[in-house]
Amino acid sequence: MQQSGPFNVTVQEVQKGQLQPSADYVEMMGGEDLAVISVKVSVENTNGDTNMIYPDQGTIVTNTKQQVDADMFLSGSVGGDFIGEVVKEGTIFFIFDGNAEDVKVFNML
Repeated sequence: MQQSGPFNVTVQEVQKGQLQPSADYVEMMGGEDLAVISVKVSVENTNGDTNMIYPDQGTIVTNTKQQVDADMFLSGSVGGDFIGEVVKEGTIFFIFDGNAEDVKVFNML
């Protein structure tokens, strides 16, 4: 768990793999053989005030020296306004050129 102001952000699961989109989606996805890292998170506003946080707009930096922004189209809505003491859960996707097996470590910013 990581604290950021009134928020507790917990990474529940991380997965990595390769994505080969069908021919109809290669251009939209940006390639034919892409690495994918998915991060399932739980975000809790710990006080009664309305607060904002946007983990679904985050960035990762990998040990392969890549900086990758979250794919907002595919990621779940786990950011925005948190009205009072609420919890949002979802998965954030990071898609990039390369081999997912080469990624051993990443930092989420």
